[in-house]
Amino acid sequence: MVIRFSDISEQYRNIIDSKSELFWTSNQNEKRYEKALWRYFKDIKDDNEKLYNQLMGLVISDDYKMLYNNLVESCLLNDHMQILELYRTLEIEEIINYYENEEPELLVMAVGNLSEFNCNDYFGKREILIKCNQERKKLYELSPFCVLDYLYYCNIYDIETLKSIFLDLKDEGYSRKKSLESLADTVNQLFFCDTQNYLSLTSDMLYKYYILRKNNYFDSDKYNIMSYLEQEEEKDILNYIKDSKVIEDIIIKSICYDVNSNKIKIDQRDEKTIQKIKSIKEILK
Repeated sequence: MVIRFSDISEQYRNIIDSKSELFWTSNQNEKRYEKALWRYFKDIKDDNEKLYNQLMGLVISDDYKMLYNNLVESCLLNDHMQILELYRTLEIEEIINYYENEEPELLVMAVGNLSEFNCNDYFGKREILIKCNQERKKLYELSPFCVLDYLYYCNIYDIETLKSIFLDLKDEGYSRKKSLESLADTVNQLFFCDTQNYLSLTSDMLYKYYILRKNNYFDSDKYNIMSYLEQEEEKDILNYIKDSKVIEDIIIKSICYDVNSNKIKIDQRDEKTIQKIKSIKEILK
C-alpha cells in the first residue's frame, strides 16, 4: 500500500475549501463571506487554539505558494508583492496577529489561494511546490504541513519507484495493460512538472534497456528502440520515447528484469551510445 504523507493536510484543505464554498453560496457578498470565514476560524480557536494556529499556518503557507508561483511566472500584482514581503519578514504568530487585528480581509484571498492550490491534481501540486523549492525553509516555518506536502508530492521517481507502483496496482486488481498505461502517464506527466526528474529517470531506464538488450535478456525490440539509441541524438531519442507504446515497452523491461552486474558485458563499441544515454540527465544543466 502506498503511504500518503499528505493525507492530513489534504483533509484539512478539503474541509476549509468546502466550508469556504458553503459560506460564499450562503452569503453571495464579500463582506458577509469574510465575516462567516472569521466566525468559523474563531469558533475553532475557542475550542482548540493549537488547531486554529495549525489551520491558519496551512492557509497562509498555501497563499505563500501561490503568490510565489505568480512571482516566478512574472504575473504577481504589486499589492500582492507587498503581502509576500510581509510573509517573508514576519514569524507565523505575527502574521496571524496581523490578519486578526490589521487586515482581516487578507483571509479571503488566502483561503482563495488555498482553494486554487487544492484544485490542482497531484502533478499540478508537484509543479507548484518545485517552483517554491528555494522557499522551502520559509514554508516549513509557516506550516509543518508543508513538510508532508513535499514528502508526498515531490518524491523522486526512479526505476524502483515505478516497480513499487506497478506491484501496488497489481495488488489493487489492475490489469498489466492498465498498470503500464498508468505508469507511462506518470512518466510523461513528469516531463511537464519536473523535467529534471524526468530526464534522470528516462536516462536510467534507457541505459538499463540498452544493457539488457545487448546482453540478450530479451529478444524482441518491437519499436526499434535500439536503433534510435545508437543512431539518433539525445533530443530525438526523447521525442521518440514520448510515444505511449514505446515508453511502456521501456518501462516494463526496466522493472521486470534485474541486472546481474557480474554477468553484464559491455563492448567498447557500445561506450559511445552508453555515454549518450547517460548525458540525457545533463541536458538542462
